[in-house]
Amino acid sequence: MTKLVLHIGMQKTGSTAIQRSLAANNGNGFVLPHLGGKPLKPLHRDALMQLFPKSSEQLTNRPIQKGRNLDVVADPVHQIRLAAAKTNTVILSSEGIAKIDLRKFASFARELFDDVVVVGYVREPISLMSAAFWTSIRAYPAAGFNLGRLPYRSYWIFDKIFGRENVQLWRYDKSDFPDGDIVQHFCSRLGLPKLTSENRNETVSRPAVAATYRLNRGLRGANWMPSSASAPQL
Repeated sequence: MTKLVLHIGMQKTGSTAIQRSLAANNGNGFVLPHLGGKPLKPLHRDALMQLFPKSSEQLTNRPIQKGRNLDVVADPVHQIRLAAAKTNTVILSSEGIAKIDLRKFASFARELFDDVVVVGYVREPISLMSAAFWTSIRAYPAAGFNLGRLPYRSYWIFDKIFGRENVQLWRYDKSDFPDGDIVQHFCSRLGLPKLTSENRNETVSRPAVAATYRLNRGLRGANWMPSSASAPQL
């Protein structure tokens, strides 16, 4: 019996750590298909968006705007089919998977796999906003920060298309995870071999966040733009 695990994020819930740990241990009871990108950072969304776009604009605009689709392998479908032939469990992972045509993807997946399961983590709004704010200010110039763009509103579509019984959403709280490690939690919930995180983000103190915010604002107020050699590592 073959199973597809579709890991959907959400943002700021350790998706990168999960993806890198899975990629580093690929073939150990599961297969994470290489559809393009760096070995430890799969481009699953980009490949699936080419296969199942919601509109023609997704095909024409993304390579120009992001420069990432050009790294997608020539035949992602073949890679997914090859993975299904090698193992009982195939994993696809992307925080932006809701942006593809999920109905077409679900039809494709059900033809290839006996079981399709959607999994993801949900972070409390205040915790999510704090993490997103830190991400927005630790780069210079600071990235945009929009409180209205929380990802929860798109999650209902997974229940509708894949069936509520096939969707598992878990609370993102490090106190719930073995040794505080989300990768161990992810593997244990799916019955995968035990893996540990390849990279753990340390908790940032409030004074550090405040200092970084003030530094970023000060540099921006002075209209200072860094060169590649002088850019501060915030």
